[in-house]
Parts: sequence; structure tokens; C-alpha cells
Amino acid sequence: MKTEQQLLAAVIAQLAAQHDRLMWHHCTAPFRCSGPGGLPDLIIAGPGGLILAELKSAAGELSAGQDAWRWALNMGYDANWAPFRLWRPADWAAGRIQSELALLSG
Repeated sequence: MKTEQQLLAAVIAQLAAQHDRLMWHHCTAPFRCSGPGGLPDLIIAGPGGLILAELKSAAGELSAGQDAWRWALNMGYDANWAPFRLWRPADWAAGRIQSELALLSG
């Protein structure tokens, strides 16, 4: 897996197949959304909390809007846990994303 789209497909498949206790949303038409740009790709909620995840390829960089969302969402949270995640294919390969989804599902 190398692209952001491949990672997104894998995460959505994981959500659909194994985490029926999680609610999630991915906006496929962000140009129709209102508000400042940069909202993370996935909003995931469950008994274990809330994650807003931005997915990027290994070399992908956050836009200014995405970086602003990261700052706003993580402000006031413990450095070891905050709702914003930046997920890359390496996180999937290492099992980190799957572990976070399992914790989120309670």
C-alpha cells in the first residue's frame, strides 16, 4: 500500500468489517462542506472516544488548513493522547491504526 486512497480503502474496510461499535464519516465531496478547509479525512467515534484522522501517503504533507485543525483539536489534550491523528501507510503496516480502532471500539 502506497497511496492515500489505498490507505483510506483499507481503513474503511477495517471499520466496516470489524468495528460495528464505531460510527464513522468520510466526506467524499469536501467542496460542498462549509467552514474552513482542512477538516480531517475521517471522523470516527465509539465507546473509547473520538478520532479525527488525516490520511497521507508516506511523503504527503499537511496543508495549512489541516495543520490548523491538528492544532485546534489537540489543544488542551495530554501529549500522549489527542483526537487528531495523522495516519500513513507505515502506521497500517505496523498495526498502529488497527490497534487504535480496537481501543476506540471499547
